[in-house]
Amino acid sequence: MRISSVVERTLALRLSDVNCCFGWIWSPSLAARIRKAPQPSDGFAVEFVRPQPTPDAIDWIMKSPIPRQAVLSLTLLLLVSAALAQPRQPSDGALYLRTSERGRALLASLHLYPPDGAELRLLEAPARPNGEASEESSVELTLTAPYLEHETQIEVSAETWTFIAGNLRDGTLDPHGEAVLHLYDLEPLEFEAIGTVILGGLRFADGSFAVQRWAPFFYSDPWAGALFDVSVDEFARAGLEQRRELPESPVGTFTESQTVFVTAFDWDLLSYYTLIDTYTGGAHPNSWREATTLMTDGTGSWAEVGDVCAAVLRIGWECEESSLRLDVVDELRLQEAVWVEQGEVTHQTEWLLDTFVLTPGGVRFLFDPYDVGPYAQGPFEVDIPYGELGE
Repeated sequence: MRISSVVERTLALRLSDVNCCFGWIWSPSLAARIRKAPQPSDGFAVEFVRPQPTPDAIDWIMKSPIPRQAVLSLTLLLLVSAALAQPRQPSDGALYLRTSERGRALLASLHLYPPDGAELRLLEAPARPNGEASEESSVELTLTAPYLEHETQIEVSAETWTFIAGNLRDGTLDPHGEAVLHLYDLEPLEFEAIGTVILGGLRFADGSFAVQRWAPFFYSDPWAGALFDVSVDEFARAGLEQRRELPESPVGTFTESQTVFVTAFDWDLLSYYTLIDTYTGGAHPNSWREATTLMTDGTGSWAEVGDVCAAVLRIGWECEESSLRLDVVDELRLQEAVWVEQGEVTHQTEWLLDTFVLTPGGVRFLFDPYDVGPYAQGPFEVDIPYGELGE
């Protein structure tokens, strides 16, 4: 088998002794749909798409005219290769702060991906109604572009925007410096650096073991008191023990990564989730998200607020749990979550609202594979605007 071409999201493969076929193959967060090629001599194509579950989705494995050995080999190849491809992590990063034109905290997170790619995330603090409902939304924007490294600056530039950040003599971003954003025709926006990022992990040279971590780290108060749990000890010990027991087995491969994504940010608020991806040699990789919302009373200490309505009330919005549960289930039904459609998950499910984060515009509920549907459906997200939480 050899890869013949890659066109957008379609991976064309050629196999000997293959006539035609169709069906599905599952991989970690998507599915591979096998379809007929235009000409018999072209073999078939594997198209990566989000799967739509059907009762007979895997019957093709037994009925397809492809030799079963070829089908199983292709399945294993897709699953293992996807499992080994851990989420891409940046080589450098910094956090910057300014006050927006509306008087809200505005966080800019710059991440550099070698050799020349960069991502800039802008996150404005959620609107506070202060007794009156406010329809003003806050900024949540992700921009990507190439970057150039100069002697004293990193320049990230696209057609409509440019972000210039100071760097140190060794070429890394200065976590105590300044940055300027030139966006469209607006006046330049000046930022002050307030932190860096935690990057690290362990890996084997042969690629059979890898543990990775990525998380923000704040130097400035009040966020300096909010620390993220990025320990590698527990997973590293488990992975090393597994490799010791199965040194020559391909199913003994062990990979695990944890990446922290900040979703809401203010002087008294920090909401984020940690994406955990693992593959420990099973039928497929697994991933899940652990959500945390921290708040402070100004004393420098941060405490987790684990109830969604309690968190929303703390920032001034109304919240009515019973109607919120109905709204979340209705949205999951619109997204065709199988176990909601079948009645296994309802508005009365106890844990329905447990995994949430705040965002600039509302509350986001996170559902991992197996929560509200089978693994093949992947994760689900439900966003409810702040103004609708009390209806």
